[in-house]
Amino acid sequence: MNVVDYEVRGENLVVKLGKELDHHNALKAEEDVDKAVMSGNVKNVGQLLIHHI
Repeated sequence: MNVVDYEVRGENLVVKLGKELDHHNALKAEEDVDKAVMSGNVKNVGQLLIHHI
């Protein structure tokens, strides 16, 4: 899994966060998610946190 993956499911944008999310990756993820929301029919954004033990 990448640090941040996302996919559009109907009207939902599902964001999957990997274990190594730092402020640089978070800024890139924010830009990518903003573009996905603006370009599609996204009405809801969900977040799936992946915890590695």
